[in-house]
Amino acid sequence: MQAIVRNSEAVVELVLLGVREDEWWVGIGIGGVEAPLGKTSADSRGSAFYNARDAMTEAKDSTYGFAVSGDDSHRARAVSANLTLLALLASRRGIRQWEAVDLMRHNLSQKEVGQELGITPQAVSQRLRSAAWQEECEGRWLADWLLAPVVAIDA
Repeated sequence: MQAIVRNSEAVVELVLLGVREDEWWVGIGIGGVEAPLGKTSADSRGSAFYNARDAMTEAKDSTYGFAVSGDDSHRARAVSANLTLLALLASRRGIRQWEAVDLMRHNLSQKEVGQELGITPQAVSQRLRSAAWQEECEGRWLADWLLAPVVAIDA
């Protein structure tokens, strides 16, 4: 699959899903996209596409199954470092931590998450703390700040 995304949330979601499933690679290309887009990704042009293809090759040898390539190598490295830290946090989660995080991603309160899971709000808080939920939120904010408005994904 190859896609163009206009926000960082999709990039982070794909990376974390790749870590969680551990069955696929994600190549993230940061750069420009030439308009108009082609009918297929192979027909489209721009450095974001070329960088995503290069990153996909690198992703196959990476620890967490993703790589970042961009026109600005310092920026690409910063994005990669940020996503690597998020991937590390996600890779350490168990099923119970993922359940709590998944529900929090739907903008539920901790009380509502507890009701959904049949546990106390204190138990939810414990799961979120062990899942590094607050740290993930901060990492997502940083990803949003670092990533360009247009990013090509090759997964």
